[in-house]
Amino acid sequence: MDEIGVEHYPLTALVVDNPAFEGLQPGQVPALVPPEEHTTLVALADARTFTEPGRPLTVVDLYDSPGLQAVLPSREVGSMACNLEIANMDFHEFVAEDQ
Repeated sequence: MDEIGVEHYPLTALVVDNPAFEGLQPGQVPALVPPEEHTTLVALADARTFTEPGRPLTVVDLYDSPGLQAVLPSREVGSMACNLEIANMDFHEFVAEDQ
């Protein structure tokens, strides 16, 4: 079996912990990401992330349908990012699973 290393297929994350974004609505996220950045999605942590089982994150699409959102258990967000990066799935497929 071939080994796949992150140096060949890097997924990067930028963590922003800034009170200025408190109360940010998912629909506002696309306007905050510079258009020259290759960013597929943004995952938002809120109070429910730290209180509910599965630590759900609100994931906001920045590529297929900017502003579209899905709520996923945090353990599934990495898989989502990978599937979107390789164009194996579209964001709307995760939204359908979320419903």
